Amino acid sequence: MKYSKRRLKILAEELTQWIKDDENFWVNSFAVEKGITIIKFKELVDSDETLSDAYKLAKDTQECKIIDMGMKKSGNATFISFILKNVHGWKTNPDTIPEGDEKVPMIQFVTKEE
Repeated sequence: MKYSKRRLKILAEELTQWIKDDENFWVNSFAVEKGITIIKFKELVDSDETLSDAYKLAKDTQECKIIDMGMKKSGNATFISFILKNVHGWKTNPDTIPEGDEKVPMIQFVTKEE
């Protein structure tokens, strides 16, 4: 299926609205719900600046929602950590232990890779 600029703009607007719903947090689910394969959706995102911007915002929102789930303890901490590390570029980095905390070397802080 060919997507016109107008259709891509509508898709971007729909994505922006969709991710705001508290029940929606996995961006790939949006594509599947629209009947678009994830591979095709990513091709569309790469081909259109408006959709790309909406996608980036949706991914940032997804990350925030997942972090909120962890902070509220409403999700599985292991799975949340897995998602943040493997989808959003976070990593466990023992080098980020603040100075003066050497007495607790077992603590590992999770940070986002830049």
